[in-house]
Amino acid sequence: MEFIETPEETKLAPNTTITDLLQRTSMNDGSIDNIIDKANCFKMKFPVDVEINNGMAVKVDSQEKYNTIETVFDSFDEDDDVVNIIYPVTIILNDFSEVTVNNTSELNSYSNNCHGENEVDDDIECIDFQYPITAKLFNNNNEFLDTVSITNDAQLYNFISTLDDSDIVTIDFPVVVILSDGSQSSINTISNLEMAISNAIDTCDEDDDYNYNDDDCNDCTVEQLRECLLNCSDWTVNNLDRNTNTEDYYVGYKFNFMANGTMTAINPNWNYSGTWEASGTDNNIIVAINIPSLPDCNNNWILHEIKQDSEYTEFDLNLGNHKLRYESGCSTSAVNDTLLVQTLTDGNWRVNYYFNDNDETLVFNDYTFRFFNNGQISITSSSDTNSGNWNTTTGNDFELELNLNFGYVYMLREITEDWDVVEITSNSISLRDISRADGTEDLLTFEKI
Repeated sequence: MEFIETPEETKLAPNTTITDLLQRTSMNDGSIDNIIDKANCFKMKFPVDVEINNGMAVKVDSQEKYNTIETVFDSFDEDDDVVNIIYPVTIILNDFSEVTVNNTSELNSYSNNCHGENEVDDDIECIDFQYPITAKLFNNNNEFLDTVSITNDAQLYNFISTLDDSDIVTIDFPVVVILSDGSQSSINTISNLEMAISNAIDTCDEDDDYNYNDDDCNDCTVEQLRECLLNCSDWTVNNLDRNTNTEDYYVGYKFNFMANGTMTAINPNWNYSGTWEASGTDNNIIVAINIPSLPDCNNNWILHEIKQDSEYTEFDLNLGNHKLRYESGCSTSAVNDTLLVQTLTDGNWRVNYYFNDNDETLVFNDYTFRFFNNGQISITSSSDTNSGNWNTTTGNDFELELNLNFGYVYMLREITEDWDVVEITSNSISLRDISRADGTEDLLTFEKI
């Protein structure tokens, strides 16, 4: 018999604040696939077959496919973004239990029990644990019974769920926690662990809303925005949602932004003046616009996205359900050729989306592409290394083409083509090719790794 006095600062008692915090931190987060199910308290189990927009079939078998769906949605601004789920599917609930759902009505019966996108849900997402975590079990005489090694969130959640008042459990410290900014902290007592979790709540954006594309400015900077605003002129309102007027009200208006923070809005009959200011970083860049005579434009907007392609430049501003998009036709093939070369030769890339009659993105999952200034392409996979060539030319349907040539390399021949450049951002390049024979459209998107 081994008698051990369990230290209070390592003891885990059921139905206490710390067990509640541990369980909320380890519960299954259902918000990651809100673009499909619009439900925070469960997520779909892979694979899930869906049809989007005009019947385009996508097999969702990894988290990357959420980005694939978003890419398609972003490529077509004028239609409704619709996801039709092909049933039956399996959903994984907050407690990691699995349920088979056979139709939309059954799915809604579960999603109706979730907190809405503007409500605070139960899970804590701004802090994670570094596994394994070791727990020791004792009886009422402090006699050691067993050691449990917990290696993931599901095991921790279920371990906490099974504790009862007669259990005596200690945690082996230190326990390492990972904060939302990527930093780590080593915790040595139950009280400090409780404090660390409590302090982490609400320190990050848990992304529980259904706005799938509210993180498209991960690499945006104030300098990039200023360059767009000052180098382009005669901006127009391309999209407006303020529950008052729509973009039709601003037909004929030309907006211009000046380096000193002033701006003008001119139509054939009137000339308005105002101010603008930008501050912040990444997805938290605030664009303050104030034109006293045009209240629809005025807000401390959040910069949502900057887009540049061979025909135009635009930037989107959001604030809650309010939206404002400015567009300028200032891009030229020379400017965009330089932008494409600079963007493409900066870092490694992967195929984020490839559609050729069907979604064939999965074929390229193992490939990493590196584009060099000399026109060479290095393609690496887990089993092989290949090479190809690239160059830019004037396009047919767009001003700029990206020409890819991978010779006779198997599978890469699929994307050996003269692609029209549809869109360039700091971390993605969207391409398309329309067959001259039958008019079918192929889509290809590279995403920076």
